[in-house]
Amino acid sequence: MIEQIHAAEHGDWRIRTASGTIYRFEATAVGSFLTRYAQITATTPEYRHLPVYDLRKDGESVPVLAFSGVQLNEEILFTLDIRGDGIETVRRTTPAVSIDAWDGEPTPEELTHRPPRLPWVPAEIRIIEL
Repeated sequence: MIEQIHAAEHGDWRIRTASGTIYRFEATAVGSFLTRYAQITATTPEYRHLPVYDLRKDGESVPVLAFSGVQLNEEILFTLDIRGDGIETVRRTTPAVSIDAWDGEPTPEELTHRPPRLPWVPAEIRIIEL
């Protein structure tokens, strides 16, 4: 297991967080990418009450514009280009409980921990005139 990932490092990692979510973090000289697999492993006891929601682009590789560094037992802040137009989206994880080399897509055994949820749907936007 790896203790931390520095901003200058290159590699392909599997980060499991306290919410049971797994992230694939790929860092290369060309760019960095993050793929989120929401709550597919068991949560840690202190986070079992925390609801985990499906987010836009879950399961898809998203460009990482910046990140806070990855350290075991610490939350991670990622600045992402979710929309693909350079507009930044900041996402914060629960604390990292393991950091390992990426070993492939999550397995069906891991998927049994995920409770059934509705798919992500964009919010309705209403304009109210005063």
